Amino acid sequence: MVFKKDINPFTVTDARVDPQYLLGVLNSRLMSDLYRNTPSIATKDDFRQTTLAELRRLPIRVPEKADRTDQDLTTRIGQLAREVWATCLVLSNSRTEDERKTAS
Repeated sequence: MVFKKDINPFTVTDARVDPQYLLGVLNSRLMSDLYRNTPSIATKDDFRQTTLAELRRLPIRVPEKADRTDQDLTTRIGQLAREVWATCLVLSNSRTEDERKTAS
């Protein structure tokens, strides 16, 4: 684990965006690749600093309330993110290999 002395909390202020949906999108392989391959304006030491400006440039779709397909997709991504999070919690609290196999 790597801990920095600076922690930058970012909060979702747009009521149209479910934080779990955003978590799922930001943790996707595609978004990780896009972010890693974007030139950073805030590089310090060997660890990249995340800025609000960089996050705003990421191509994250904000769901349209009137579009049922958008709503279904964002709901499903949010559900999957919750499932991954719950599984990670169970795995982190597992003490035996059998418990880990049951959780995943």
